Amino acid sequence: MPLMCSFAYVVAKKSGYNEDFSKGLGIAVGTYYAIMKNVGLGHYGKARRDHRPSLDYQLIDSGEIKKVKYLNFCGGVFAIRDNKVLGIAMLRGYQNQNAYLPEKFDWQAQKINSIRPDGFVKVCQKWEEILKDYDLEQVRNGRLYFQIWRQHRDKLRKPEFYK
Repeated sequence: MPLMCSFAYVVAKKSGYNEDFSKGLGIAVGTYYAIMKNVGLGHYGKARRDHRPSLDYQLIDSGEIKKVKYLNFCGGVFAIRDNKVLGIAMLRGYQNQNAYLPEKFDWQAQKINSIRPDGFVKVCQKWEEILKDYDLEQVRNGRLYFQIWRQHRDKLRKPEFYK
């Protein structure tokens, strides 16, 4: 998940979003793809089995939907309010609105830094270098995001990259 978060963070920064919002989007995209990986493998969470409402329905029921905007970013759709990611749209069950704070992203970056002190910076520089070959608009809108991720993730996971 740390590499996926770092990729989304770089895309957000290159798209012109501020540091905290980019971190929020980074952790939200990483979480989204981790969830989709499990769903794609046929796993269903307790929230889905119990027919719990999605975040969207929770916002409608509470009347908060009028204050929320939706952002299609890197293949996912995220509920946004006051330049903060509230959650993943259409994801069933309760979502902690503090799950997508910059501090949660920093924890993922720390995992990369545990491999090498400047590991996160090195990974972000590599993502920026990779993105130079692609249309940022198509990456940001999700058309290319996962394809690029899949093509380069294994290279960034190898110990040789961090030497």
